[in-house]
Amino acid sequence: MLEIASIIVAICALSLTVWQGWMTRKHNQLSVMPAICSWNHSDEKTFHYWIKNKGHGTAKIDEFKLFINGATVSHDEFSDLMKKRFDKLGKNTFHMGGFEDGSFFEKSEQTDIIKVIFDEDVENTESYKELIKDCELKIKYSSLYGKKNSFTSDPFNK
Repeated sequence: MLEIASIIVAICALSLTVWQGWMTRKHNQLSVMPAICSWNHSDEKTFHYWIKNKGHGTAKIDEFKLFINGATVSHDEFSDLMKKRFDKLGKNTFHMGGFEDGSFFEKSEQTDIIKVIFDEDVENTESYKELIKDCELKIKYSSLYGKKNSFTSDPFNK
């Protein structure tokens, strides 16, 4: 009888150890999970559309794609088109950012995808949204544990 009780205690201890190990692994994976989100800001002289990693870990960028009217475009094509569109609102300094596939996006890092600074005030800041309403950004990324995730902009937060 004592032997059976010892075996039962050993099985329970082994089971709890395995369960605790599984929970620790799950916790560790969640504690380094990246979470990419976006935001835009505009006022009379500036327009920003940026992404930020608000998660707890670094994101490995597996795929970074830009779309216009649902069609994939290169970074240069997207940049050229956006520059032409924003030039219609007035003289400006235009900056276009992005990521290469295989690059890393650190925890709390923020990157401007589009940043436009106008020399003079733009009267109708709602016109910014009109210029980007057909644009979309899709990012496939993974945590350092290899857990896959994706981000799709709401057509540049229209």
